[in-house]
Amino acid sequence: QMADHAGPDLRLIVEPLNRFECYILNTAADAARLVAEVNRPNYRYLYDTFHAHIEEKDPLAALHALHASGNLAHVYISENDRGTPGRGHAKIAETVKTFGGIDVCVNNASAISLTPTEATEMKRYDLMMGINTRGTFLVSKTCLPHLRRSANPHILMMSPPLDMHPRWFGGHVAY
Repeated sequence: QMADHAGPDLRLIVEPLNRFECYILNTAADAARLVAEVNRPNYRYLYDTFHAHIEEKDPLAALHALHASGNLAHVYISENDRGTPGRGHAKIAETVKTFGGIDVCVNNASAISLTPTEATEMKRYDLMMGINTRGTFLVSKTCLPHLRRSANPHILMMSPPLDMHPRWFGGHVAY
């Protein structure tokens, strides 16, 4: 009903999640069955390498099957630990090869520690800088060769909205 209500101009995308987050839709095959059951042109699925690494016996074969179905709307490339692509178990190069490139690089990982400056341990600060700055730079740099071959390349930087109220900025580390 939602797909019909949304109409042809709005695409609804379902994402299988790993069994530690959801019990209903865990694998690419589960998503394919649901999309086939709904059977609407604007109802498709998203493939996330993080969840696939946990649930799929062969994540690359699952990705190929979804791609071949014509119902794959989006691929989210992430490492098995949500860390920097290329440093874990996700098959990043093979995923890019399957689709022939990258059109959009989305940097949406971040780390926050709402602690006073004096109480923030250097290990925590280094983690925040490593994710928020170094990780973003490295992911963007890694995507650049693929983006240069795209007809419409984009790098999107995600950030929570800033609240300039002193409650948030007054007693916390500036990063």
